[in-house]
Amino acid sequence: MSFKKSTRASMLCFILLNTSSLLSTSSLLSTSSLLSTSSLLSTSSLLSTSNVQADSALWLSYLTPPEKWPQKPALAKQDILPLPNAIKVDNGLAELGRRLFHAPSLSKTGDISCASCHRPSVGFSDPIQVSVGINGRKGHRNSPSLLNVDLWDVLFWDGRATELHIQATDPLTHPLEMGATPKHAVEQVHKLFALSQAWQKAYPNKKVNWPDMALALAEFQKTLRGPDTVFDLFYRYIENQDYAKAKTTLNDAQLLGMHVYRTKAGCVNCHHGELFSDQEFHNTGLHYFGRRFEDLGTYELTNNPADMGKFRTPMLRHLTQTSPWMHNGLFDDLTGIVRMYSHGGARPRRPKDLDSMLAFPITSDILVPFKLSKEEESALLEFLKIL
Repeated sequence: MSFKKSTRASMLCFILLNTSSLLSTSSLLSTSSLLSTSSLLSTSSLLSTSNVQADSALWLSYLTPPEKWPQKPALAKQDILPLPNAIKVDNGLAELGRRLFHAPSLSKTGDISCASCHRPSVGFSDPIQVSVGINGRKGHRNSPSLLNVDLWDVLFWDGRATELHIQATDPLTHPLEMGATPKHAVEQVHKLFALSQAWQKAYPNKKVNWPDMALALAEFQKTLRGPDTVFDLFYRYIENQDYAKAKTTLNDAQLLGMHVYRTKAGCVNCHHGELFSDQEFHNTGLHYFGRRFEDLGTYELTNNPADMGKFRTPMLRHLTQTSPWMHNGLFDDLTGIVRMYSHGGARPRRPKDLDSMLAFPITSDILVPFKLSKEEESALLEFLKIL
């Protein structure tokens, strides 16, 4: 790990406890106080959920068809939705893709596979800040979960691809990841019996080629649908008008958390739909302009000053499996993230010595401060854990 967990935690702690630090990027890196990831799941760090109660009126407002739920903010283009059914795939093609996904031989050095950075045991994400590629080389962005990846319209943190089979070439050839070539990947299918056999089953009598290998990888990734969560079950009971079962699916804290998420906290403005993401690009102030960890997001592709610091809105599903979070993997405490956004996000100051003719990334005005009681904050965190 290129950046110690304690450093990530100290940065976040400073954001949480000092609202003035939200105005200065440098302050994010200057504190030595610590927060432990264990506090995320520890009742000692939160108001006990046994003390959180949703009144009967709130229950009644949600034990009704979703279109009649309490009104969400006008900025939210969509409400929160359950996962759709998994799509049908070509099993032979998906099996070839599975084998390719787990084949380190495809990398230049023979020791890095797709699964090295997207580990099945942690929701096909990576539990370290940034993934390690060939020869120990470290990237500069966190590897996002591939669960439900078929539902994305845009891929990567900067949206540089829109099709799964097209994006496959990027990690294969990236010098900080697998560092190989399509030609090398094709050669490995010829060399390895298991891959060659899987190829023949998927593409009988067809010459091995990279574009079709990429299609197989995409087909496998389409099978990575996350299981129904507590939220999904609740929503489906509501859809089926089985309100008795719906009421037993969530506890009071989770219901209150869902209500806070959809209303007071405004999380739904950017985190909605099936993925709990609007699939758009926003600047949340975490670009570290002019500092260590600087990353200007989509600007690095478009060179449009309006894109400086913008990243794809991350999926909020499977959060408890996929820490650390954010594009840079610097954050491992959900409580701290909630509190950062309660202050309107990070709002670093423009450097005094920056030429007035040069652009500086501006935090999105979608982010506005909100105030939660301890009970509401605790409830919101409980809701985030069941997505």
